[in-house]
Amino acid sequence: MAALIATAWCVLGTAAMAIEEPTFRLVERSAPFEIRDYPEHIVAETTIAADRQAAISAGFRRLAGYIFGGNQAKASIAMTAPVMQAADPSAPSHWVIQFPMPRAYSFDALPKPNDATVKVRRISAMRCAVVTFSGLTQNGDLERERRRLAGFIASRGLTIVGAPILARYDPPWTPWFMRRNELLQPVSQTPERANKAGAGPRIPPL
Repeated sequence: MAALIATAWCVLGTAAMAIEEPTFRLVERSAPFEIRDYPEHIVAETTIAADRQAAISAGFRRLAGYIFGGNQAKASIAMTAPVMQAADPSAPSHWVIQFPMPRAYSFDALPKPNDATVKVRRISAMRCAVVTFSGLTQNGDLERERRRLAGFIASRGLTIVGAPILARYDPPWTPWFMRRNELLQPVSQTPERANKAGAGPRIPPL
């Protein structure tokens, strides 16, 4: 399993320029912020009960096992990017880790995972406000980006409609200053009502 995981990270790292990523329609760009419309897409996901950093490592191992043959067809599925992480709103201290599935596969064509904790499911079309940043993804880094993204969302009169998603595109040995990270916040076009303090929208914690 350790060799398999190393292989998965190597694929993600060495193929960074060519590896498949989810498609989207760009609605607005005001660097480092964007508004994107994502169509319905398919992910493999697993839920981990752990602290945030441990959860993404454990979730990556499970999902890599699935795409590298840990499925009923014993099929290899191409590695994609990014690795995504979001808090499970129904279970405190639980984290949902996802790999997007290659667009060449329909939902029915994807093999069933051998591991019952890995699920393949459809994600509905959604609009996201996004901030792109380099560096680390420690709690302080995420809090900084969360505040920046909340300000952008407020300036566009959008409403937060779900948990934020952390997207990481690079293996852990990538130098911190070369890493590409994104924080995606699902939004709607309904204007956000100010809270009692008169502040703008507040992105849920990640």
